[in-house]
Amino acid sequence: METVSNILDYTKQVPEKVKSGDFVYYIFPNPQKFLSNLVNQGYLLHGTSRKIEEELIPQQEYDEAKKFGNQKAIYLTSDPLVAIFTALTGGVNEIDARRNSIRSKRGEDGNYEYIETYFAVSDPVKVSEKGYVYIFNNNVTDANENNEYISRKPIKPLMIIQVERKDFPYKIEKIA
Repeated sequence: METVSNILDYTKQVPEKVKSGDFVYYIFPNPQKFLSNLVNQGYLLHGTSRKIEEELIPQQEYDEAKKFGNQKAIYLTSDPLVAIFTALTGGVNEIDARRNSIRSKRGEDGNYEYIETYFAVSDPVKVSEKGYVYIFNNNVTDANENNEYISRKPIKPLMIIQVERKDFPYKIEKIA
């Protein structure tokens, strides 16, 4: 079984471990690089602004753009940038809509190279200053489409890291 120490073997960064009641998370100097390393090792990510202490529970999603986005599930990604974006915008009550579009390719080092990006929410002022990325083994999924995966059952993260607005390198626009 994977442990936090196994996951930390994939980085030279020294994180700060933070315990807030039963909620334990880590802060990394360069979270995007750490998450990229994990994705290259086959881990999947889920971002939200909410602190979830136990298992993540499937929720009904409503994505008019695609059928895959309309399931009762936990949505995971293999794209670190998407995970950070959803960590800052997902679960924020004042954000009614969220859109992202990315054209990317995997470089020779396995990391994503972003060619075109678009990130937008209904109210950019409400984007959270901090959020959390939950890390999972890739064996928790029931289905996938492109870089998006779902679990239809509750799943417990192996590790949680905190990300901040400054960790997201792109502008988050207002949905027109």
